[in-house]
Amino acid sequence: MTGIRHIICAILMIILCTATGCQSKTGQDDSGSGQSPPHITVAVYDRGTIRTPEYGTLTDNRWTEMIKKKVWEELGIEIEFASIPREADASELAELTRNKIDIFFTYETDDFLNLVKSGAAADLSGYMNGAGAFLQEQLGEEILKYGRVNGGQYAVNGIRSLTAMFCSYIRKDWLECLGIELPVRNGVSSLTPDELMEVMIRMKDAGFCQYPYGLVESYTGIQPIEGAFIKPESIVKEQDRAMLVGNYLIGMDGDENAFLFLNECYRRGLIRPDYYSITDNGLGESIAAGECGFWSAAQWMYLNKGGYLTELYDVDSEAEIWPVEICQADGSPALYQKYSPIAAYVMVSSDCGDIPAALAYLEWCLGDEAHIMLQHGIEGEHWEYNEDDVMVPIDSYYNYKSRIDVTDLDMFLLDDPCLTGENAAAANRYTVEIWKEPRIAKQYLLSQKMAVGEGKWSPPYIDRIIESAIIYKDKIDYNTQKLIRDCIMAPEGFAAQVYSERLKTLMEEGGRQVLYEKLRAFRHSPAVQ
Repeated sequence: MTGIRHIICAILMIILCTATGCQSKTGQDDSGSGQSPPHITVAVYDRGTIRTPEYGTLTDNRWTEMIKKKVWEELGIEIEFASIPREADASELAELTRNKIDIFFTYETDDFLNLVKSGAAADLSGYMNGAGAFLQEQLGEEILKYGRVNGGQYAVNGIRSLTAMFCSYIRKDWLECLGIELPVRNGVSSLTPDELMEVMIRMKDAGFCQYPYGLVESYTGIQPIEGAFIKPESIVKEQDRAMLVGNYLIGMDGDENAFLFLNECYRRGLIRPDYYSITDNGLGESIAAGECGFWSAAQWMYLNKGGYLTELYDVDSEAEIWPVEICQADGSPALYQKYSPIAAYVMVSSDCGDIPAALAYLEWCLGDEAHIMLQHGIEGEHWEYNEDDVMVPIDSYYNYKSRIDVTDLDMFLLDDPCLTGENAAAANRYTVEIWKEPRIAKQYLLSQKMAVGEGKWSPPYIDRIIESAIIYKDKIDYNTQKLIRDCIMAPEGFAAQVYSERLKTLMEEGGRQVLYEKLRAFRHSPAVQ
């Protein structure tokens, strides 16, 4: 494996070890010492994905047992897994990990900063030249700097090589019935807001469904629409892209027009009157039932094998969904966020009794052998090389259930560093066809391209705790939701006034303080210099 590939493997394993388990190599059994071997408890997110009890539990299954056995044999360390709710915020994580969990992680920058502020995460700075030396050597400054706060090393980060975040989808088969061909702009299928409005009206008039626009009140459902209205000059500088109160683009130049568009969709009966009560799963059910012609979501949402789109295709063999970008009115690319290149913030608890052991296990995770085992399993039992030298599952369905549903590693498959080199494209396609609904494998790859294309940016990282974001969080969340809902549901002619009034309240009750503090922090952040 080349040096670059080895480093990529190392990065990913930091992520993967947190999703399955971590220990150290400081604990080889000394039978004559009378000392107990190191014991490290590792957090695993409970995403509610285990539906088949025969595969075990989240913390006790075929995959976790394999990891425990391997780590004990090689490192002499005992591992215990502990589940934590995926929806747990920073304060809940801090409480759950206190004196209970040694290694834990989060994907949210704000939660990471709040965990540091609460004292839940240990400062690893004093260990990086000793127990963490290999981590420091392999990951390097460009990665490790994202885990620093005020000079302290509080996390070891993985890098997300797949940064595709949002995408919109449309019922292409319905468009064909209506004689509508999707225009291609900027190398992707796209519709301007006016074109989308006309398409949805025609879907409704043709009787395909009552409410063609499947809108979920979340930033994954709304930001791809905001991106069709944001003015390019508002995000030219990285500093400008940091000036957001939350996960929406509210307040950016042009954003008001996005909500005027959504308001018109609502008033024309294209959006359900009770859209705000629809969850991601609720939208998935509508898609599966053929009750939705257009929606925006996380790029990967609903695409897994056995999911809602599988149900749709099983019921309607003529159905075809297609990724579509809602571009700007002049045909230029939509402007919205993609994932940060930083993935999990892996932390060691400040209550951990053996920090060197925890760091040594993370070091073990950097090895090629550990990567292959955690990502693919054991050669000959779980996987084998095919004629193209691509690693493929021996029984894709069995492996899918036992590893993905139980240990929840599916989000990392397309970041798999084994899928690099001359066979990368073939391996990537093969992986998508195995883990995703095969009838939309092509669309999935196209949606990736769309979600990282021109005009998409990663949120700038600020290595400071934004105190005002903590102080005003509840008010900001409330006023953001009120702005979105009141504006979308406003009577005809009032949406602009509602947006202006609600934005003023949002800024007065914490938003302005957050932006001022972000601006000051951003200007002094070594992570973005």
